[in-house]
Amino acid sequence: MIAAMRVACGILVAVALGCGGSEKGTEHGGSDGPVEEADASATVDGAVARLDVAAVEAAHNPTPDLRAPNDPPPAEPDGPPVKAVPPVISQFQVPDTANRMCLTSTLPSAQRMTQGTLDLTLDRVYPYILFPFITLEPGAPELLLSFVHVKVSGPAGVTVSWPAGCPAEFDVRFGALDFPGGSMASGGIEVLQTCHELALRELFAKGTLDARLQTKVMMTLTVNAKAYLGDQLVPSAPVDFPLRICVGCLQTGFAAPFDKYDYPKVPACAGLPMNPYLGNPCSPAQDFGPVLCCAKDASGTTLQCPAPP
Repeated sequence: MIAAMRVACGILVAVALGCGGSEKGTEHGGSDGPVEEADASATVDGAVARLDVAAVEAAHNPTPDLRAPNDPPPAEPDGPPVKAVPPVISQFQVPDTANRMCLTSTLPSAQRMTQGTLDLTLDRVYPYILFPFITLEPGAPELLLSFVHVKVSGPAGVTVSWPAGCPAEFDVRFGALDFPGGSMASGGIEVLQTCHELALRELFAKGTLDARLQTKVMMTLTVNAKAYLGDQLVPSAPVDFPLRICVGCLQTGFAAPFDKYDYPKVPACAGLPMNPYLGNPCSPAQDFGPVLCCAKDASGTTLQCPAPP
């Protein structure tokens, strides 16, 4: 039996119950455009303005409440005591981004996501979205799959004091899914939040973290699924996910005539007739590029990412 796509608190979740077929869900859409010569005179250098942490923080929503929801525990199952079997995060999905879509399936993706990248210098702070694929072995007692727990570690060699209200460990709601043995679920969750990214931006701006493109600054996100059998917590084993954080690394690698806009250069939006570099449709700040941004003003402090196609 297949359960329909479910959205819980903005998180897209695909669920297959009892080893059924697959469903896919769409989060974003768009289209690519042809490459044309851009106006080389309409260029600004946004290197300093694009690391203005105070401006970014003031222009966007406040840090979200990351405390775990105080949900009542599920009811105890009827009948004799049952031995719980933990769920498993068997892989991290590679979403299907063909045709400018962002799709995730109830079946495992052919490729596994083994490492991510997050560019911290786009037009706003984008959360990093991870797509865990969670399974429960056939014949296991039914669980209630509720949260994914996240622990943020690093960057390596740096002790980070996260701001108040921005814990290093938190729960992200995955749904309230009845999860019998043989089930599979996949969904996108925000594993790095706005408050963490603003703190990391500040470390780059201060020089605590090396912002050079040739340097790979790595951190680790440790995640595990949290399910319940009655009021008994049944967590999966934790899984580490390496994440590279960078300043402008996804805004490079453009072919001519756009190569003059490699970061930190950025074209003026008014002088850019089209843009073939739209980046990742799931989130333009993560995993792959290139993504070409444009400046809405002469100083380069107000960007649009990606620039219009």
